[in-house]
Parts: sequence; structure tokens; C-alpha cells
Amino acid sequence: MTQGAQFADFEDLGDAVAYAEKIRQVVGHNALFDDFTVADLQQLGPFMRVYRAPPHGIIINEGDRGDFMVFTIDGLIDVTKKDRWDVVKRIAVVQAGSALGEMSMIDGEARFASCAAIEPTTFAVLTRPRLQELITTSRAWLRRS
Repeated sequence: MTQGAQFADFEDLGDAVAYAEKIRQVVGHNALFDDFTVADLQQLGPFMRVYRAPPHGIIINEGDRGDFMVFTIDGLIDVTKKDRWDVVKRIAVVQAGSALGEMSMIDGEARFASCAAIEPTTFAVLTRPRLQELITTSRAWLRRS
């Protein structure tokens, strides 16, 4: 399933340029993004989409192949996993500032857990194809410099 189809029922708030400061505030403590400035995130912004999920909206589905990661801007997300008897168990509740799905985006493996909004939740999405496009664009720019 493509990212657009995954979030078709969610409110599409546009690209992440306008959210760069907020994203920096919430992901600044994440080691993956420690050195990112607001300017860096503004450069990343056109490559990301921002969505608003309603309560119970499924953001990540356990077992799906992963080709995107999520940055939680506001709201709460319930992280659940099925046990060996297929009983759904809560393993975490995450708040603003969490990055979810980064490993599956990188390795393309199945999602470890499901993530659903507990309350209205705003999040930014970076897909593997958009990350590859960003890298390609950056390489081209560096060659011209």
C-alpha cells in the first residue's frame, strides 16, 4: 500500500515546510536528528507530508512492509503488538517528539507493531522514495558546487 493510500482518510495538511520549527522542537532529542537545525528541516520539509489522524486512525499496521517513517508533532499514539495467541497488547503510548517506523523504512521489513492515534494526532511522513529523491537532489547540488 502506498503512503498516499495509507492516509487517504486522514486530513492532509500539506508539506512539512511550515512545520519545520515544531518538528525541530519535537525531534531534537532524537539521536538521529540531534544535529538538524530548523533550516535543515525546512530543506527536508518539501519531501515530507503532514497529516492529522482522528482518534483510532491507524498510522502503522503491524506486519505491513515499511517504506515510510513518522514524526509525531502533537497528540498521542497507541503502540500495540499481537502476542503469540493473536491477542493485542499495548507496548507503549508515545507523545509528540517520537519517530516511528524508521527501521522498517530503512530495511523494508515488516512492521513490528501497530500505531493508532489515541486522540487527534498530527504527524509528518517521510517515505523511502522521497528520501531517495532528497539524496539524489543533494548529490546533484553538491556536484554543481
